[in-house]
Order: sequence, then structure tokens, then C-alpha cells
Amino acid sequence: NFVFFECGSCDYMDGSRVLLLLRYLFCQIWSGCSSKCIQALLSARKAALESWKDHTSFWPVLDAYVKLAFQPFLLFQPAQSSVHETLQELSSELLSLGESRLGVFNVLVSHCCQHWSQGIDGPNSQVAIESITTHLDLLQEGCLFGPLHKRGLKSIR
Repeated sequence: NFVFFECGSCDYMDGSRVLLLLRYLFCQIWSGCSSKCIQALLSARKAALESWKDHTSFWPVLDAYVKLAFQPFLLFQPAQSSVHETLQELSSELLSLGESRLGVFNVLVSHCCQHWSQGIDGPNSQVAIESITTHLDLLQEGCLFGPLHKRGLKSIR
């Protein structure tokens, strides 16, 4: 059994290290049990959000969180899966956070695009293309992201 823990009292180096360690343990968690995977994603989100107030600890923890939550094997899950729904929820939350702190959404979009571009060039290019199409809303938000008044102009064009 996998034990979940609270990362809130960790300093930022410990918090980011814990999330990076959890990233490597995800393969063990994943083995067909999406409910444990989702529980781990939500715990990781909580750890990342708790570092929000401290500017120096937030960025390393956010980076570790994005690398954990948006790993290629998670990004490539079918659109009907509960993991995909959870990723949609997490990306929407990062978009909201990005409206008040510049750079947050860029961390997510650049990470995902890097994995998708590597996937397209690899042997499983069809899987990467399917993943991109299931996450079109994320790419659309990436294109439209910005101040609300400019977002309207971008969508009109």
C-alpha cells in the first residue's frame, strides 16, 4: 500500500524533492489503480498550493508538481478516463492561478508541449497526436491566455 502524507510543513527543498520522488514512484502507483493515482495527484496539488505564499519556494515546488502531474503516460490517457478528467481539473486550476501570478500557466504549457513534440517524433506518434487532440482545450487556453480584455480580441481573430 502507498502511504500519502502532508507536505505542508516541509521547507521548499523538501517539498520539491518529495514531489520529484513521488513522480518516480508513480509507475508503482499507476499499475492499474487510477483511484490511487488521482489521490496522489490531489495530494501533490495540495503541497504545491501550500507553497503559493512564499515566492522562493513556490517555483521549484510548482515545477516538481507539473512534472509529476503531467507525465507523458498520464497525458496520454484516454479522454474518457478519470485521470484525464482530473488533469483537466488541475490544468484549469493552474490557469486560474496563472491569472494572478505570471508564469504559472507557462510552466504547464511548455512542459506539456515538450512531451507532445517528443512524442510526435518518436515511434508512438499516433498516441501523441491523440493526446494532443484530447487536450486541445489546454492548447486553446495557452493561445488565448492573457488579460481578459485581450483574450476577447485573440478569440475574435
